[in-house]
Amino acid sequence: MLKSVRVFCTLCIALIWCTADLFAQSSRGSIVGNVRDPNGGAIPGTRITVTNSETHISSVYETDSTGDYYVTSLIPGHYRVEAEKQGFAKSAVESVTLQVNQTLRIDLPMRLGPVTQQVQVNANAQMVQTDTSTLGQVITSQQLTELPLNGRDFTSLIRLNTDSTEAQGGITTASTIRRHGLNDSFRMVSINGSRPASISFLIDGVTANEGLFQTPTSIPPIDAIQEFQLQNGLYSAEFGMGAAQVNIAMRAGTNSAHGSLWEFLRNDALEKMNPRFHIKNPLKQNQFGGTFGGPLLIPRVYSGTDRTFFFVSYQGGRRRTGSVGQAQVPTAQERNGDFSDWPVQLYNPLSGVPNPSGSPAVIRQPFASNQIPVQMFASQSVNLLKYFPAPNVSCALPCNNYRGSVVSSITVDNVSVRVDHNLSMQDHLSGDFLFQNENAPNPSIVPLSGNTVMQNSRLAGLQWTHILSPRTINEARFGFNHFYFLQDFETAFGSTNYWQQIGLNNLDVNAAYYALPTVSLGTGYTALGFGGSVPFFNISNIFHWVDNLTTTRGRNTVKVGIDIRRNQNMNENGFGGNGFLSFTGQYTAQDPSVPQKAGQPGTGNGFADMLLGYLSGSPAAAV
Repeated sequence: MLKSVRVFCTLCIALIWCTADLFAQSSRGSIVGNVRDPNGGAIPGTRITVTNSETHISSVYETDSTGDYYVTSLIPGHYRVEAEKQGFAKSAVESVTLQVNQTLRIDLPMRLGPVTQQVQVNANAQMVQTDTSTLGQVITSQQLTELPLNGRDFTSLIRLNTDSTEAQGGITTASTIRRHGLNDSFRMVSINGSRPASISFLIDGVTANEGLFQTPTSIPPIDAIQEFQLQNGLYSAEFGMGAAQVNIAMRAGTNSAHGSLWEFLRNDALEKMNPRFHIKNPLKQNQFGGTFGGPLLIPRVYSGTDRTFFFVSYQGGRRRTGSVGQAQVPTAQERNGDFSDWPVQLYNPLSGVPNPSGSPAVIRQPFASNQIPVQMFASQSVNLLKYFPAPNVSCALPCNNYRGSVVSSITVDNVSVRVDHNLSMQDHLSGDFLFQNENAPNPSIVPLSGNTVMQNSRLAGLQWTHILSPRTINEARFGFNHFYFLQDFETAFGSTNYWQQIGLNNLDVNAAYYALPTVSLGTGYTALGFGGSVPFFNISNIFHWVDNLTTTRGRNTVKVGIDIRRNQNMNENGFGGNGFLSFTGQYTAQDPSVPQKAGQPGTGNGFADMLLGYLSGSPAAAV
């Protein structure tokens, strides 16, 4: 067991001269600009009101002596920007779209005239980002919902960004190490040639990486994501972790109630026939769910219009796939020691005498009629016999004399909740909660030889934005990210301790090890038991504290921030802790020094070695 606690803390101070280069570690963005009179002169003291079109929540700012304004900590969405100054007609931009972590410039010209007049200004799309040097790409909600995504997994779209390549090989890309819902083609991505584990995932500003392999712990439904941005260069030092940043903005509720329902079905209706077995491989996959959001309303108690909003989502995934496999298993005769159906003669390992000629090293006596007396059987081997399936295919040994089918399943449940509350013009609260459970049993055609994978995650975040003055804003955030992963024997935590039942000793009595050891039989026989490094158990907890204070003075911006992450990580790996019992056939071979290939002259039989209890190599279990 390995326990480690790591604390990561960064303190960033940015002094930017001549331009307001504003950053946001969360998914929120900023709207900045300049107010000028018809002669191009700055208009200080202009009241700027930025209003969210969906929630009607406004932020107010007063331009400085240079006519500049900076409105920060805005959730992605659609906004109306209005400028008002005595002696000038109002100037307004009716609809601008602010993307995740974007600094959007909206300059407002003003004309002389009564304040009761209003001038509409057209906001042109920015072709070049002039207020921040960050390199990256935004994936919008339309792209998320309309592009075909395997398993409806947003991480597949990270590959659309420049300098993104799919990692080849490595343990961090294996689906048996980290599940990814119904996206069985998931592979971690390398950005700018960095290690795949170098990508930092943030969900509304809270770290979503798990502590061991740095994959995202939570995969929100794409219908619950407003948009996300991949930043792959020149981002602010306040991010502090990772060679690239994936900044995810969750959808928020608005003043209008809205929702959706969906169901996606895949099955084997158009599946081609298995050319070997002339049957279809069964497949049935359902991905379903819904979203609902709006103002928080409690009849006769509370109305959240223009004040409190919520957005919830649920997505379920169910997949059932079938497959047919073949194996070579011991026959009924062989279980009784009768190997008359085996094509080569077997020899008694206890009868060996030195060979004067030197090749082979010993001379052994053959078993009469290729039959091993039951009195020579090892007791543990006798206890193992009942776990081998009986042959159901007639063929001449060695051959695959057993055919079976298995059904594998994946069950995924994913819930997200977001609440936004406007305490006052100066104070805003927002909170997120994400819940995800995955369970993927993987059986084998050989009994008690499968494994199962369970993966659960919980992520919570709370942010308080406080406007100290029109020129000073503070953002405080706390997040908690919990991740649980277990890959284990299919019989783990059951009522039967199988290794103890067959008579083995000195193995772990923990219920996670309630399984057969790996019994490897040479000469063509299929192994019994699961041979992976299980149980593999990982728990990760990350506590995340952030506080950023931003103030503007003229055209200078000062930002001070602190980011504290406390990581708790616990791992346990069995590394074949139930033992590996290898029987190659060399003990019943005429010549134990030759490679033991099934049916070749001079070789033995792996199952016969097992009956006698003679192990090859150094076993990890004691018999």
